[in-house]
Amino acid sequence: MCKRKLILATTLCVITIFTLSVARAWAQSNTRIQFPPGRDTVTLKGTVGESNKDYVLRASEGQRIYVNLTSSEPYGRFNIYRTNYDERLGDAGEMILKDATGWNGIFEADGDYHLYVFNPNGKTTPFTLEVTILPAGFLADDFEGYFELRGKAAKGLEGFQGIEMTTVDFRPNGRPLQVKPHGDVRAHGLYRMASIKIDGANLSFETLAQRGVSYQFTGTLSRGNRNDPNASPFVLKGHLIKKLNERKVAEADVKLELVEGVD
Repeated sequence: MCKRKLILATTLCVITIFTLSVARAWAQSNTRIQFPPGRDTVTLKGTVGESNKDYVLRASEGQRIYVNLTSSEPYGRFNIYRTNYDERLGDAGEMILKDATGWNGIFEADGDYHLYVFNPNGKTTPFTLEVTILPAGFLADDFEGYFELRGKAAKGLEGFQGIEMTTVDFRPNGRPLQVKPHGDVRAHGLYRMASIKIDGANLSFETLAQRGVSYQFTGTLSRGNRNDPNASPFVLKGHLIKKLNERKVAEADVKLELVEGVD
């Protein structure tokens, strides 16, 4: 959240000079992003330095954004703000992202979002900004990472910790490239997934057997509690089955939460 600046001035002249200076610092332009017909990506080019660029994007809750900034000057950066109360950028804006060159995420509310391109050193910087917007809904990207069991493992499933999956290859342009999904079950060792099916929010898989033991799973992905900053971004709920020599020996409904920052 940007703090309001409180300026004490003894003359109207000083106030006027300060106001003009701040206006130049805020943005060189307030440009609404328009996507070409039938396209989900737009490429914007410009220059920042003493003044900056303020691109405005209209989006809906659940839509996904990919942003990539390239520049010949290493200090080119962008911020993303969610503006409130129709006030100018920074006065009542919720900062979503700070000092980035690439990012992807999901919009949490309908409304305008500002992509603010700048150089903190004030040096003249040409840039190219690539922005992609996708419709709301789950992608294979959302199954990427380690999903950890929440709560105590059920009887017969002792040792089960969670599942780890790779579904995308992260690229420098900020938009992941989908790959053939592969992964493992962590349960007293690693059980490699032999078959994986992802259909929207639905996931099913079966592992290869080790010493006769294998696992099956069918479940559905949902988003975590966005009002809780400590909550996992994604929750996977489903039914887990353990087999021994192709015979079912244990099963239970499980809740798995995505743990970020785990390799």
